[in-house]
Amino acid sequence: MILLALLLAAAPGPRSPAGTAQEELGVAESAVQPKGAALLLRMGRFVQAEAALSWISEPSPLQEVQRFRALLGMGQCRESEAMLSSLTLSQQTATLYQGLATCFAHHKQWHRSAEWLSQAELQGGQLKPDQTALLWLMLSRAGQNKAAAGVAQQAVDRSPLHERIQLMRAKRAVDLGDVEAVDAALWTLLLAAQDRAEMHLLNAQLELDLGNLAAAENHAKAAIQAGTQDDVRAMALLAESRRRMGWSFGAAMALKRKPLLVAHHPRLRAVAIRVSVDRGDLESAKRMLQAGLDAGFADAELYASAWYLHAQLNDGQADTWALRWSQINESQLRSLQQL
Repeated sequence: MILLALLLAAAPGPRSPAGTAQEELGVAESAVQPKGAALLLRMGRFVQAEAALSWISEPSPLQEVQRFRALLGMGQCRESEAMLSSLTLSQQTATLYQGLATCFAHHKQWHRSAEWLSQAELQGGQLKPDQTALLWLMLSRAGQNKAAAGVAQQAVDRSPLHERIQLMRAKRAVDLGDVEAVDAALWTLLLAAQDRAEMHLLNAQLELDLGNLAAAENHAKAAIQAGTQDDVRAMALLAESRRRMGWSFGAAMALKRKPLLVAHHPRLRAVAIRVSVDRGDLESAKRMLQAGLDAGFADAELYASAWYLHAQLNDGQADTWALRWSQINESQLRSLQQL
């Protein structure tokens, strides 16, 4: 924009208002050639690139893609998504879809991220191991456990020795309650110096399932201190381990760290429902449960909370929720009685 101002200041002769607007547009179009925009994008100057490209009345296909990338770089996921309709099918590459997935992941919109990663796989063929691991992670965080399990199995079949796939194997083993497989996978990850925060989360879940509540709490706290990227799992494990130890106030305080996430993630909502039941606030628990079901969450933890609530209400619905939970629970270590 500084260059634009200098060019306008150097232009000779008086201008009419109409002429000024027309000449400004012409300067912008001449100043923002594809190579110039590409340089701005490489420098990470996304705001300048988008502002300059937006001046162009009839952008070329390359300039449209460049503006799409600039919007992504600015973190404007929805605006980037809306731009796809203006791109031709040949322009809509797997790389662009992966960019959208990453953008939505940064905003913790796991469903949208998973959808675009899946679209990237359809568009560009088989995902690389890191991309497959990211797709599994997004599906897991979105509460789409069955889809995540399918992705995990495909990944293991394709690239069993990749470090990220080893991490997925460990998480899958925890989900199934396979203690020996968890130990083997964690040992492999330890030798590979993998993500320590994730290893703490896996251990926290395993210890919780085994009934070692103090150990589960310690691993959850260690994951948070190690800077875990999955704060949803960490907070849920910390709150649930405290709740099962009888410290409902400590559980509630853990959930209050990021209250907005409780409304949008089924696992945090599930723990919040149990905390409300423990504290005698059954009406609040009923409202949270209904809101979660209305949002379409089909999650084992949420169904477990529904059982827990209706068992306290003694209204004859607990058995129905126990059955629904058993139909999607995969872990041989977990039972409703643990709650």
